[in-house]
Order: sequence, then structure tokens, then C-alpha cells
Amino acid sequence: MLFKQIQIFNVNQAISIKTSSLLPKLEALQFTSCLPSFSSSCGWTAPLQEEHSPLVHQVGRYLVFCVKHEDKILPASVVRDAVEDKIKEIEKKESRKVYAKEKRDVRVELTQTMLLKAFSKKALVFGYIDTENELLVLNTTHKERTKIFLSLLKKSLDIDATPFQLKKVGYVLTQWINNDAVPTGITVLDKSVLQDPSQVQRMIRSQAQDIYSTPMQSFLKEGLEIKQLAVAWEDAIEFTLSEGLVIKGIKYREELLSASEEEIEHAAQRFDANFIIMAETLKNLIPVLVEEFESNDSNATVRTGA
Repeated sequence: MLFKQIQIFNVNQAISIKTSSLLPKLEALQFTSCLPSFSSSCGWTAPLQEEHSPLVHQVGRYLVFCVKHEDKILPASVVRDAVEDKIKEIEKKESRKVYAKEKRDVRVELTQTMLLKAFSKKALVFGYIDTENELLVLNTTHKERTKIFLSLLKKSLDIDATPFQLKKVGYVLTQWINNDAVPTGITVLDKSVLQDPSQVQRMIRSQAQDIYSTPMQSFLKEGLEIKQLAVAWEDAIEFTLSEGLVIKGIKYREELLSASEEEIEHAAQRFDANFIIMAETLKNLIPVLVEEFESNDSNATVRTGA
């Protein structure tokens, strides 16, 4: 279990690590397959994705959760074409005009009929709570799925996971480079996105270009800010920092994972081995990022998360 992208939230309350007390609460909102006439369904599912596995998985002080999404694939253009064809058929057959209310009724009826035959697309969103540091880490940057995860957590366990109040990430990243103030443990890599605050359409995307090089420094001197920056953390992972303190494109160094790949055959054991490597690495990284980007000035902050 290795997250490739993450969002970080405050929990700010003590969480019981007794999974036996959490399970009944999660079961009330357990995932069930989408009903034929419904367009979507979501709910808790077992993180291990094995038969009879619990809806919450404990690894040391970490509690792992998973929300399953099922969405019917029914493109709006397909519905629109079907509605237009049906209206034309009615008007021609009955020699009359179809007005707005009847058009809406036709759309509803056809949508329900088409949903019965639509294919489904399924997705899993994982998250874990660090009970010691009172943090929630999600492996998605999708706004709607983030909202659903946080809502289910509140409804099931009465856990409030709230966004951090942040300084503008672009400002902080730019200050790192301009003032030679990159935090200890973080190494700047050669990939970035720069944007002009006064002309947002003016954007520079660089690949394999050192941010300290003369061309990139000239853009910073012109007032452009670093909106995204690729960095490495303690020779363990590489990732891209972006606005909202969203961490994307996480790559784990092979040396970090080599231990979990040796002599582990059972899927659950591999899940735990990879998870603990990831969680312990992020445990050390997250406080550094929070210290750099968190702000107590509510008038000059943005919120993490959706």
C-alpha cells in the first residue's frame, strides 16, 4: 500500500485504536453495489480487499480506512441525443409540440432506463489516521471524493478532519529559493512550474531545468512565483509540492522498498510492510511541511483539502 498523492488533515481529537469498537459504526455505512436505477454508490470497504477482512485495518498506531465508489458510465451527450430523438418521435407521431415539463419527464424516464444497462466504474480511496500525531492522510486529490471520505468519517465515527490553514504555497516555495532557505532534509529537483501573479496566464513549465540556473533565476527576478516544485525527502521519496499543500507524483526509492520485497508472499503482509514504510516516512516529512506552510493568520491563508 503506497500512496502516490496525498492530502493532509488535522484530526484534533483522541482516536481509539480498538478496532472492535469502530467496526459496528463503520458497518452502518458499508459499501453496497449500486442499485440498477441509481447513478452512483459509495461506502466503507475492507482496506485489505480480502474476504472477511475488517472495515478498518490497524498497523501499529495507524488506522487504515477505504471508501469504495461505484459510478454508472452514462455520458450526458448520450442522454441528450436519446432525449432529442424521443421528442422528435413524439412530435412527429402525435403532430404536436413537446414543451419543457414533458421534456424533463422524458429525460428522467430515459435516464432511468439507460442506467439499467450502463456499465459501472469503480474506484477505491484509501486514508489513514495517525493516532499519535492526530492526522488524517488521504491518497486522493479529487475534490468530490475527498468530501465524501470526510463526510463518511464524520457520520460513522464522529471524527472531524479539518484542513490546515496555510500560507500561500507559491510564496513559501519562492522564498525557499530566493533566500536559500530550503528546510533540512529536502532537496530541490529539476522540475517546476512558475506563474506570474499579475498575469496568471503567463506560466513557465520546466523539465530537467535547475531552478538555480540563470534562465530560471531571471524569471524569479521578474516576479514569477513557484507554483509547483519537485523535491526529494531524505533520499527516501520524491514528489511535487503544489498549492493547498497537495503532494503529487510520489516516487519511492527502490532502496526504501527493497526490504519489503524480500521473502514476503502473503498479500496482507506485503500490504503492512509497504504501508509502514510509507507511513513512517511521511510521519517525519509532514511535520516539516506543516511547520513551513501552516499559518495562524486567518486573513492571509488558504485551506488544504477540498
